[in-house]
Amino acid sequence: MSATNTAALPMSLAFLIKSCVSVDTRSASISIAVTASDADGTIRKVEFFANGAKLAEVPAPGPYNYTWNGVTSGAYILSARATDDKGLWGLS
Repeated sequence: MSATNTAALPMSLAFLIKSCVSVDTRSASISIAVTASDADGTIRKVEFFANGAKLAEVPAPGPYNYTWNGVTSGAYILSARATDDKGLWGLS
């Protein structure tokens, strides 16, 4: 899953794990990692979300990894948003 920013040159963001997860334990940890790049500038930060709720923000230069601890049972859609040096962003 990836998205690109159509303003200026494309920004890309890609998950290194599955972006849809199901947790069937009472408390688990999920390691989330993405790669992010910007063809005409630099990435400033990457934010991580689960079902639309912000989990964390990782500043540049990365690596863009986050371990989500204490995850309760349920299904989650993970997403990430990279913001570049111009304030533009790409969503994955």
